[in-house]
Amino acid sequence: MIAEKKFTLPLVDFILNELKLDNHRFLIFDNGIKISNESEKVSVIQTPFRNNLTRNFLLYRKLINNSDKIILHSLHFLNLLLFFPFKWKIISWVIHGADLYGRLNKSKQSIFEKLVISYFDRHITHIEGDARLANEVFGSNAKFHYSPMYLSNVVETANFRISNLKDSDYTLLLGNSLSKNNNHIAVLKKLKAHDNQLSKIICPLSYGNDLAYRDEVIGLGLKLFGEKFQPLTEFMPRTEYEKLLETVDIALFDHWRQEAMGVTLSLLALGKTVYMRSATESFKSLINRGFKVFDNQILFEEGIRQQDVILNKKLLEKYYGIQTLKQSIKSL
Repeated sequence: MIAEKKFTLPLVDFILNELKLDNHRFLIFDNGIKISNESEKVSVIQTPFRNNLTRNFLLYRKLINNSDKIILHSLHFLNLLLFFPFKWKIISWVIHGADLYGRLNKSKQSIFEKLVISYFDRHITHIEGDARLANEVFGSNAKFHYSPMYLSNVVETANFRISNLKDSDYTLLLGNSLSKNNNHIAVLKKLKAHDNQLSKIICPLSYGNDLAYRDEVIGLGLKLFGEKFQPLTEFMPRTEYEKLLETVDIALFDHWRQEAMGVTLSLLALGKTVYMRSATESFKSLINRGFKVFDNQILFEEGIRQQDVILNKKLLEKYYGIQTLKQSIKSL
């Protein structure tokens, strides 16, 4: 079961046409967007759900009852599983950060959700700490299954280049979106102490809807750094954004939770130096596997300096190569 998103639908095509796994069936929640490839192997839950209640439920029941294993890519429609308790133990959950971290507060957990999730068989993720955290939060004993999860997390290292950093004139990427989880305001204030090292601060602010917060970030960025601060307020085509990342020397992500892993991996694949908050499971996971990423506090306290990231190339090929994704799917 999979929600229609820009990184999920390519996986459907990859499994059916590249891996040719004919025993897979996909149930897509289309979020009101027309899915053009509906077929025997790809079925669509039409929304609004209530307006298509009978048709949707009969389709859901048919696919659930005919399944030996169920892979859940979103908890959005978890309540439908209420009618199929005998299937809970064959479910594997592909953990998305928003699904997990949005339920850490017990007030946001329903008794039913916690009950169903506690029976899940596997947690599919590339962040082992997220799998452990999910077991702690939901009282489950699911096994950790490593996977890059999506093609968006598969990286090519052909353009891996080590930047020859000097003492100044750095281009810094700050955050990945308009989300307040990026902690833009506090970070900009801390970066002011290293203004003399920075020639440009690129700040993506196109993904999100809080326009008042966007204006606050832009206002502070321009006040502290003038024309050095370059906010991105319009969506960019992927190829154009990738070219922009090539111009970056260092990236700084100050999210309090696992987030922005796609762009983090893309930057590492380009040989860039990435700073992250060390308390996050994403940072811990990368460090435990040998990746060279760095604690934000080093930058805040010591300024920007050359870091040795050469080991990242081989590690990316090992953990985030296309063959790793293929094997992780086939072994489910």
